[in-house]
Amino acid sequence: MDGSEMKAILDQDFENLLRKLNVYDEVIAGNIHCSFCDDIVNISNISMVFPQNGKVGFCCNKKNCVDKLLKQRGILE
Repeated sequence: MDGSEMKAILDQDFENLLRKLNVYDEVIAGNIHCSFCDDIVNISNISMVFPQNGKVGFCCNKKNCVDKLLKQRGILE
């Protein structure tokens, strides 16, 4: 997946995606932060998961953070 491509996932498959990426336990434990505002992300407030410097990045559901990610990826001007 390149930086400008986005894929959607159904809610019921989201937990499986996090497990496949080996980040589920960290999310559940409250150890993951939004890459933009540094708030803790959890299952209910994760908006997007994306590649970031060879790791998994997370974006919370705050509009400002989502807009920053979309602009960073060239999807939103």
